[in-house]
Amino acid sequence: MFKGLLLCASIGSVSFLASKYIHSLGSVTIALILGIAFGNIFRTDSFSEGIKFAEKRILPAAIALMGAGINFQILSKFGPWVLALVISIIAVTIGAGILISRALGISHKTGILLGIGNAVCGSSAIMASSRVLEPDKEETAITVGTVNLLGIIGIFTAPAIASALHFSSFESGMLIGGSIQAVGQVVASGFSVSDQVGQYSTIIKMYRVLMLGFVVLALQFYVNRGSEKGNGIISSLKIPLFITVFFILAGANSLGIVHPYILKAAAIGEKSLLLTAMSAIGLLIDFRSFVSKGGRVLFAGLINSAVQVCFIVSVMEVFRF
Repeated sequence: MFKGLLLCASIGSVSFLASKYIHSLGSVTIALILGIAFGNIFRTDSFSEGIKFAEKRILPAAIALMGAGINFQILSKFGPWVLALVISIIAVTIGAGILISRALGISHKTGILLGIGNAVCGSSAIMASSRVLEPDKEETAITVGTVNLLGIIGIFTAPAIASALHFSSFESGMLIGGSIQAVGQVVASGFSVSDQVGQYSTIIKMYRVLMLGFVVLALQFYVNRGSEKGNGIISSLKIPLFITVFFILAGANSLGIVHPYILKAAAIGEKSLLLTAMSAIGLLIDFRSFVSKGGRVLFAGLINSAVQVCFIVSVMEVFRF
């Protein structure tokens, strides 16, 4: 057990250090890539117990700690109509992901993961959702890689679209913050336009991040529906412990009753555990299977992202904020 955990933690540590120099990929994607490379080059049979433990047990702990970084008070920054718009963007993007995957013959679970990854907050949303959906390891890895690549593309294309359409600072912030996947990518894209656009886009992105727990909770209800005949309602109320802890920590942080040092420790713990779990997922993946399935998923992701951007642009054009 210890050998496998040490291997996963070591790959996670290397990926964190590498992300300081490879900003475009991010530490989570680097951990996945390094894990796949190591697992396909070297024999890892003697490490398997610890690797499987990291993938099954450490991941939910990381997701639970994410709640400590959530503050619902950010909702007061704009009116309720902005929250309604963000929820609409999320619903349309997830729905499109499901329909596109069906049209392209991709698995239903992959379509959901793609939609949630694009709609909410990239890798973190995919990892949290995978705990509920329990897809194949390749499906999780491919969607993480696809969504991160789409985010990198979005850093450059979202500001260009906003400029071509002569969007105001708020409209540009809505497009950038409402469509790009990772927080760091949103910050890089938004502030490349102007400080005001950067601030708007970051706040809009925080709205999407706030929805993570609710989306995963809704997904749990969806997965559990009717799973016990004649007892569907009770079955649907089974909420995973990691989601319960997520909301408790988010509520405590929003009320200001969590000491800043505890928040800092939780953030460090969440990042460390997430990288360890992501390394484990990479170590368990067969590269040939990964490559064979990747092309269609990337195509589906591009269409899904395009639908998301078109929906935001349409709303901005109709209402002209």
